[in-house]
Amino acid sequence: MMQAMLHQLDKLDQCFARIYLGIQKQRPSLMIWVFHSLFQDEKALQEKSLFPFEQLTVGQLARFISHFQQKGHAFVTPEQVLAGLPAGGFYQMLTFDDGYYNNKWALPVLEAYQVPAVFHIATSYIEQHRSFWWDVHFRENVKQGMSMKAILAGQNQLKKLPFGEVEAVLEKQFGKAAFEPLGDQDRPFTAQELKAFAQHPLVQLGNHSHNHAILLHHSEAEIRLQIRQSQQYLADLTGTRPRVIAYPNGECSPQVAEIAQAEGLELGLTGERKKYFFDEPMPLMRLGRVTLYGFRQIAGQAETYRSDRSLKWR
Repeated sequence: MMQAMLHQLDKLDQCFARIYLGIQKQRPSLMIWVFHSLFQDEKALQEKSLFPFEQLTVGQLARFISHFQQKGHAFVTPEQVLAGLPAGGFYQMLTFDDGYYNNKWALPVLEAYQVPAVFHIATSYIEQHRSFWWDVHFRENVKQGMSMKAILAGQNQLKKLPFGEVEAVLEKQFGKAAFEPLGDQDRPFTAQELKAFAQHPLVQLGNHSHNHAILLHHSEAEIRLQIRQSQQYLADLTGTRPRVIAYPNGECSPQVAEIAQAEGLELGLTGERKKYFFDEPMPLMRLGRVTLYGFRQIAGQAETYRSDRSLKWR
């Protein structure tokens, strides 16, 4: 019932967007997109090895990029944003969070369309090569027949805990072996894989804290350490220090943004759903991002966000 209602709301919003785009010229703008894991095809979605997030396949990513390029939109890097984008254009920036090895499957698409992307890395997961805690929670509870609604509620409760306590709870419940990755779909990059990946000209690495700690739940010293450890790990691995941070869980405060900036970061990305116009101030350390879902119609979502007005946002 809920999925049917969401589908109808999507259709209504897409209709509104088409009408709006037909009568109102689109304003020059920047939009930043957030993805997490990628699936090679719809069959891979049925494996239940990791939390499905956007449920986006490689083919859907390609269709999304193609749609915006056909509409005259350019895909840009953080450096271009920091340098100041020409005010008359339409821009998109792609970002991926966490450090999944499956993000590598985006490379043929990025190469085909010559589109850059930023990959934000929770560096302790690379260092320890453990499954991400939300994937452990998801797949172990799926095995027990738990509903998605209950799984989401459980994860929201766990997110209120400091990062160390989250993993301790899950290890006690499911055992340490539950943190062993099952395969390429759910595992993080290895250090050497990430080092090689970062050398690709269309790839840039970003900070995502060391332990994927939700920084609002930590002291100033802990926030600084989480950011600094991630910066140092990536600098040691690749020779380049990140300029952009994606705040874990999209959560940020003025204090967190200030600390991140003091640690040398120049762009900060949140979970706020937002589109930026060039006649408005752009808060560089607290930029919002939007999401594309594989279980919804790709072109329809793209048109909804291309419109400057929506029934659900702005």
